Amino acid sequence: MLEKKRGKERIVYLDGRFVPESQAKISIFDTAFHNAYMVHEAIRTFNGKLFKLEEHTARLFRSLRCARIDAAMSPSEMKKISLEVLKANQHLLGENDDYWIYQHVSAGVVPQFRYEDQTYKDSTVIIYCWTLPFKAYARYYEVGAHAITPWVRRISPQCVDPKIKTCSRMDLNLGTREAKLIDPDGY
Repeated sequence: MLEKKRGKERIVYLDGRFVPESQAKISIFDTAFHNAYMVHEAIRTFNGKLFKLEEHTARLFRSLRCARIDAAMSPSEMKKISLEVLKANQHLLGENDDYWIYQHVSAGVVPQFRYEDQTYKDSTVIIYCWTLPFKAYARYYEVGAHAITPWVRRISPQCVDPKIKTCSRMDLNLGTREAKLIDPDGY
C-alpha cells in the first residue's frame, strides 16, 4: 500500500491513514490547535534507523496517561506505524541525512468550545518525519555559538508535570526570539 504512494512528498500517518503531507489536515477545533492539549515524542534516526524506539514510545504512553489522553492504539501499534512512516519516507533522505520521527497525540476535537464540557471526540494521532537540520548546526561545531540567557523562563514544574512531554513551546519560542534580538547569530 505505501509503496504506491512513493513520490517527492513525505507521507504522514493521520488517524488511521497514510497520506501525503499536503493532505494531512486536522480540525481547527482539535485540542492540539485550540489549546495545545497534546503530547508528543520525537525519535531521532541514526543512519536511517530509529534510536530507542521502545523507550521513546514508552515515554509517550507515560505522557498520555499523565495527560489523560487515550491514543486508541497500543504501544506496539504506535511503534509499527512509526516504522512504516520511516520506511515510506526513507527514499527522500539525502546522503548523510537523518530524520526525527514525531509521534503526536491530542485529545481530539472539542464538540463545542466550553471549559465545563471536557468531553472530547476520538483522539487525533499524527506520525510524521522531519529532516534533521545538520547544515544549520554545522557552523556551531566550527566556530561555536554565543549563548544567551533570555529573561523568559520555562514553565515551572509546579504548574505542569514535567513527566508530560507537551507540545506547548511558547516559552521556548519567546526565549529564542528574545535571544535573536540580542544576537542574530546567538543560540
